[in-house]
Amino acid sequence: VMGTRKSSTVDGKIDYTFASESVAIDTLGFNLVRDVDPAEAIVITMDGQVHTRRCLPEDKISLTPCIFEHVYFARPDSIMDGVSV
Repeated sequence: VMGTRKSSTVDGKIDYTFASESVAIDTLGFNLVRDVDPAEAIVITMDGQVHTRRCLPEDKISLTPCIFEHVYFARPDSIMDGVSV
């Protein structure tokens, strides 16, 4: 997932964060923006521009979540892949 908040260090800027589950975003005081898609690359430039690109053709992409992460690490109040854990 991707999150944003007003920068705590630079006036008028945005801080970005990425995590595997939404609760990490919430705990750090960020706002949940969206899930990061499978095979998606995200680049944030030094001036804060966000660029996204799929790295594979659509027919080669599939969502394959890690069950280990869901069972052992995910908190019950989290959202992963758009679904409440």
